[in-house]
Amino acid sequence: KGLPDFYTSKIQADVQSFTTMASDLKAFTLPLDSMSHLPIPIDLPEMKPIDFSGNFNGSYYNFVSDLQMKMAENSHLSIHSSYRAGRQSPRYVDLKIEGNQFPLGLWVNKPLLLGKGDFHARLSSGDTLCKGLPLNMMVHFDKLKFNGYNYVNLDFDGEMCHDSLFINFKVLDPHLDMDAKGFVSLDKKASSRINLKIRKSDFRTLNIWHEQDFHLKTNAWVQ
Repeated sequence: KGLPDFYTSKIQADVQSFTTMASDLKAFTLPLDSMSHLPIPIDLPEMKPIDFSGNFNGSYYNFVSDLQMKMAENSHLSIHSSYRAGRQSPRYVDLKIEGNQFPLGLWVNKPLLLGKGDFHARLSSGDTLCKGLPLNMMVHFDKLKFNGYNYVNLDFDGEMCHDSLFINFKVLDPHLDMDAKGFVSLDKKASSRINLKIRKSDFRTLNIWHEQDFHLKTNAWVQ
């Protein structure tokens, strides 16, 4: 009868511990293309161990999964995901991510600009009246090193609907107190309208300005 159909087969897997290194992952080639390798960030240290654990329960179109990743220097990332797609019901997505001392810059190839962060995030299905796959997004950083400065208390909330992204971004840091609210249109006629309020900003401390002290307060619309 041959192999089972991948898209309809139910899979139950539990990985208690799997340790590897970036050098090993970079050596893997993708199926059906011997010239393509796994997309591993080029700045990831090749010889430091990466430990994975987790589980997968379900099928290609309907599953729940958990993944834990530990790296050197107490860096940790956990991902919980669930997905459902069917002809009789709308697609459902729920993705939760939590990181502790996670080196974000290494994973986006910007290690000099972006450092480690403590954060939690969620991406989930939104209003079913929106066309396509509507999404709600939430990201909170307890700590984030950016451009050499250690920020605290950053929040981002977003909603994708009808080719528009509605955003609400807040920073409550000792040297930057601000929020930005508005929308960004992602259709062919790209446009945006954002209300920016800066109640406090110490540009020199934030490594944005390197001359004498520079402080800014403003309330403006950006289009």
